[in-house]
Amino acid sequence: MATAPCPSLSTPADSAQQRRALSYAITPLDRWLAARVQQRIADGPVRLELWDGRPSHGAPRCAAGDLIVLDRRVLIGLAINPDLYFGEAYMAGRLQIRGDVPDVVEALSRSTAAEPSWHERMAEALSRSNNITAARRNVHHHYDLGNQFYALWLDREMVYTCAYFAAEDVSLPHRWTS
Repeated sequence: MATAPCPSLSTPADSAQQRRALSYAITPLDRWLAARVQQRIADGPVRLELWDGRPSHGAPRCAAGDLIVLDRRVLIGLAINPDLYFGEAYMAGRLQIRGDVPDVVEALSRSTAAEPSWHERMAEALSRSNNITAARRNVHHHYDLGNQFYALWLDREMVYTCAYFAAEDVSLPHRWTS
């Protein structure tokens, strides 16, 4: 059975930011971090490429697209907190996507990188404990807003209802009591 050829990905336009990025030397630590990030996204499959134009170790031969990291701060951010730094770096133009952006984002969201690691799950469990005190505080915060607030859209009996009325000429007070 023949395998389908990899689609060719067009390279992004040459920018001043890319030219500046080429002036940064790649260190062994950069390669190590890139390999760790690549390991998390390879099953997407998405390739990680550093500012020297070379793919990271373990990059898939055939990929949905490439993430092009233009500086070390982005690489460190992707290694530490990819959920935050991916979007921030992309918006700032410090992370480029080669290929169809929706396809790459979909591939990333389906990869194991989208699943929280054990330490992310632990941090979430510890930071969001909802004991009886916290639950009571949440209820007061969201619902103890006073009758004047709810009177803006509830009926005279302060009841929330939802209904469909076939005739548009029925007045709102009439709808409340029908």
